[in-house]
Formats: sequence, structure tokens, C-alpha cells
Amino acid sequence: MIVTETERLVIREMEVGDAVPLHALLTDADFLRNIGHRGVDTVAEAEAAIVERYRPAYARHGDGMWAVVERGSGAWVGMAGLVRRPGIDHPDIGFALLPAGRGKGYAREAAGAVSAWATARGIAPVVAIVNPENAASRAVLAGLGLVPDRPIRLPGGDADVLLYVPVTPEG
Repeated sequence: MIVTETERLVIREMEVGDAVPLHALLTDADFLRNIGHRGVDTVAEAEAAIVERYRPAYARHGDGMWAVVERGSGAWVGMAGLVRRPGIDHPDIGFALLPAGRGKGYAREAAGAVSAWATARGIAPVVAIVNPENAASRAVLAGLGLVPDRPIRLPGGDADVLLYVPVTPEG
């Protein structure tokens, strides 16, 4: 099911057929360094993540992490969406791209579309977390109007991440 679209991208629910590119993303060296291991080491584990983690979130919350594909070609670019995590009071926007999708403005386009989708549904505020060393993602978040608030450690986490929040009218 298509969730939202942009000029260049289609953002849709993940399907079992997305297991191969999802596996490639979740085992990519940059993903592991900036986001961390998500318990997926094989294509079969990626398929299980889609069935057991991603798709159930759609039923529970009406949102979650979605596949991002190029309009026209249908090439799988990455994922973007909203995540509901312990330790954070509000949904946080997440995005990650395969190497072939980086450097094209797709992260900003996909994250912006997810943010607009959330706003249109009254889901607010939307926050974000980011590895403090991930300059590219920090730039995307700044482009969405989010600013660093403070370091936090998520339950079960082994390192602090930066919590990004919407700019307040006062600040």
C-alpha cells in the first residue's frame, strides 16, 4: 500500500519481497556504524523482520518504517517512517538509504514526506534521534526544522544519541 509520494519517490508499506534490499541496507557498514545492528544478518531474518516487526507496526499505529522506492523505476532506495520507541515520548522520524540512493537528496525528500504525512494526521510533535557523528543525517534533520535538544540513552542502548526536537516559537 502506498503511504505517500513525492516528485521522485514512492513511500509504501514494506512487503515480504523487500527482504533482499532490506537485508542489504541493514547490513551496510554505514548503517551499522550510524544506526546499529538490528538483529538482521540474513535475508531470512530480513523477511522475518518485515513480517514480525514492520508490518505489525502498521496495524498497531497506522505508521512505521516504510520502503522508499524510486518513482518510475521502482528501484528500492531505502526506508523512512515513524518509530515508536521506549524512552522517547513521541514518535521519531527515521530514514536510511542504500549507498546507491545517497547523495541525491532522497533522504531529505523522504523524511520531509514522512514529516508532512505525520503533520497532516495530527501526529505531533515528531522528534528524531541521531548518532552525534552522523553529519549527513543531522543536516537532513535541520532541514526538517528539528534542532538538537540533548543527548539521551535509549533503554538497552550502549551509547548516547542526540534527541532532535521541533524548533519552538521562542527559540
